[in-house]
Amino acid sequence: MESDKTRKRTFFTDIWRKAIALFLAIFAWYSIHKQLVEVMPVIELKVPLQIECDDKRVILPEKEFEITLKIKSSTLSNKLSPDDFEVKYIVTERVGTIPDGGMNVTLNRGKKFKIKKPPFTTSVGYDINTSFFIDKVSVKTVPVEVKYTGRLQYGKVPQFEVSPEYVQIEGPSAMLMNIHQLYTSEIDISGVKKDTHFEGRLQALPDKVNLFENRVPPISIVANALSAKEIQSYSLGRKLPLSLMYSTPQRSRLENDKIMEVELTFETDAETIGEIRRLRLKPYLDLSSVSGDRGEIEVPVMLDLPRNVAEHVYHVRKEPEVFRVKLVPMEEKSPKEEKGDDK
Repeated sequence: MESDKTRKRTFFTDIWRKAIALFLAIFAWYSIHKQLVEVMPVIELKVPLQIECDDKRVILPEKEFEITLKIKSSTLSNKLSPDDFEVKYIVTERVGTIPDGGMNVTLNRGKKFKIKKPPFTTSVGYDINTSFFIDKVSVKTVPVEVKYTGRLQYGKVPQFEVSPEYVQIEGPSAMLMNIHQLYTSEIDISGVKKDTHFEGRLQALPDKVNLFENRVPPISIVANALSAKEIQSYSLGRKLPLSLMYSTPQRSRLENDKIMEVELTFETDAETIGEIRRLRLKPYLDLSSVSGDRGEIEVPVMLDLPRNVAEHVYHVRKEPEVFRVKLVPMEEKSPKEEKGDDK
């Protein structure tokens, strides 16, 4: 007990002097260390730069980049190597902020980098001035066009009904901007008269472009031969409002309830034009299979015609052919509101 009391008494004796001495020692060490750092030579080292992004739908450059680090270290300079450092740049852009066609990102000394350095490395600066291109994964709806060979009888032109009329593709937005349609494999229309059926497939897609969710639809083609002299171009002269077809039960809705209209032009014969004038045409967007978590997506304009009319229509031109829409989840109703709806 006496020894414990003696130790405590010794520790607290002249405690303020001891504290001041410790502070002066630390201050002296810091001053000397600062002067040593100032006289340390600056070592320049080129290190690989890793470019990353949390949003997996952002397409980063495949090219490798380097950044020049300016290092002050108590470690011998000949012992330092690029493997001792890890430098990352985190891309802050997201799919929603990247325009269609991609964008350039400039790296300079004003950007922030994550630098992992080895022990005894006192100071690390950097020097970089470069840029790189980033893009985003987009989804686009394009029409399916029939590619054919062979000739019909003189005075006849081919008419095709292809199913599906449209497909969705995904890939870098810069590449999708240059794809306006997809073609089927070639079919030979020699000798086609009426309702000749073909089975086809889509031609190969460009590299990095795929069918959305890898859905490979079977391509069905019905070919007919129409008289060229009979074909006329007929426009309604007005725009028609679009109907919206949702899934049942309806779980989502358009983000903006704006009125969407389309203009239709038919290429057909005079008799069929008379039939079209008597129809109540109802173009629509089929949103039943569109998910609300996919952001904006292009949906094609659909038009169902009676069979006896469709088989005499050479082509239907729609302006526009697709609409870019965004779905949001339906607001859930309270039990009280649902009872009110039942009444």
